[in-house]
This record gives sequence, structure tokens and C-alpha cells, in this order.
Amino acid sequence: MAPAEPVLMTLVGSRAAVGRLVAVLDEAVSLSDVSDPMPYGVYDVRVTAIVSRRYPLAGGPR
Repeated sequence: MAPAEPVLMTLVGSRAAVGRLVAVLDEAVSLSDVSDPMPYGVYDVRVTAIVSRRYPLAGGPR
């Protein structure tokens, strides 16, 4: 896989923890196709999203 290709990510945890992590990730990378929280187990939720870089890395071989 090339380093700049988008990646499918799955987050599992409490609704609050997953929500905070999605907010932090949204500041650092580009998120798309973020799913609605789906029940996962008794107390947790599952969220999927496509993650990609907003900007290419500077320097180094391409």
C-alpha cells in the first residue's frame, strides 16, 4: 500500500471515548464516510471512517 492511500479505520469503545477520538483525529487527518455509532456489545459503540492525510509529507522519497 502506498503511504498516501486512505485507510478504513474502526473505533470501538464508549460513546464518549469514541466521540472524543473522532474529534481529535479530525484535527490531525481528513476523515470521510464516518458512520453513525452502532451498538457493539453491552456498553460500547463501533464507528468506522476513512482516514487520509490532508497534506503530503514534506521531504523524503515519493
